[in-house]
Amino acid sequence: MTYTIQQFIKEYPDNEICLLKLFQMRFPKSKCPSCGRVDAYHRHGDRASFICNCGKNEISPKRGTIFEKSDTDLVKWFHAL
Repeated sequence: MTYTIQQFIKEYPDNEICLLKLFQMRFPKSKCPSCGRVDAYHRHGDRASFICNCGKNEISPKRGTIFEKSDTDLVKWFHAL
């Protein structure tokens, strides 16, 4: 099966979607160590991170990856990969 550039653009249209996909891949069943809830995370404002609904735990999906200190858009990284 061939994966086309059109399919890529449709699946990963912007950095926001790429960050969400990265979060889902790295933390598929994220459990908050503070409140114990699973999958209770949402985007943390303009930061490239997600925070639990209780507000006590923040996850940065780019931390510890090749994306962490890069100024390159995630869309470009995803396309390169």
